[in-house]
Amino acid sequence: MRKSIKHIDTKMEEFANKHLQVRGYKSEPVLDFDGLSYPLVWNFYGEIRPRNGEIEIEVTTLILDRVLEDTSNSLDVQNDTALIVCDFTTYFSEEEVEDEEIGFEMDDNAIATPVVMDYDDTVSGYSISSTIRMPHDMNKLGIPLE
Repeated sequence: MRKSIKHIDTKMEEFANKHLQVRGYKSEPVLDFDGLSYPLVWNFYGEIRPRNGEIEIEVTTLILDRVLEDTSNSLDVQNDTALIVCDFTTYFSEEEVEDEEIGFEMDDNAIATPVVMDYDDTVSGYSISSTIRMPHDMNKLGIPLE
């Protein structure tokens, strides 16, 4: 199986779908926040660094939940999204999970920073900055030449 950002994205979406608390997953820019399900796992892919035998990909993951207008659930949102952060980083810190090879692992030094975003609704949670590492054969092209 060829490892790629699409492979990482598929595995992260599988995690979100299996997690009993997460209700949504996105990995593309969202311009319309209506209809999103929360708590939400939202990925953005950044720098890619090919190294000898592996590729490193910088990933920013937002784990967000909706805050009520009166903010009465703010502490619950911070608590619940923090628990999802812990599950997320634990799940992807090993290349094999529950006897299934996921094909990559997340750097142990992921950092989760609290965030609040205000659109039509206010959402709060954490932004996780992490590095994903996956095997890479420096002797093969990902897309063949003519």
